[in-house]
Amino acid sequence: MYVLLPTLRGRRVYRMVASQGKFQAIVDDSGVRVTSRDTETRYQWPMLTRYAETDELFVLMTPDKHGIGFVVLPKRGAATPADLDRLQAVLDRNSTRA
Repeated sequence: MYVLLPTLRGRRVYRMVASQGKFQAIVDDSGVRVTSRDTETRYQWPMLTRYAETDELFVLMTPDKHGIGFVVLPKRGAATPADLDRLQAVLDRNSTRA
């Protein structure tokens, strides 16, 4: 059962998130604001102290060692490569690469 639990949770979250349509994230030195059709969530940097980068994503994580809380920022959401450079600069100033 423990093997299937993450997959089942992931499917549930995906269904909930997919119904919200497009998401927009604004990242600046005050924190991260994520909005969708029905929601708006704000995170200040003390809540997102670490981040990891992949070829396609930035993943911002809470300070707990298990990474329970996170924000995923797909790189495809950036309009230009320069936007990705600016985002990485904000992350480097306010968070630590994991």
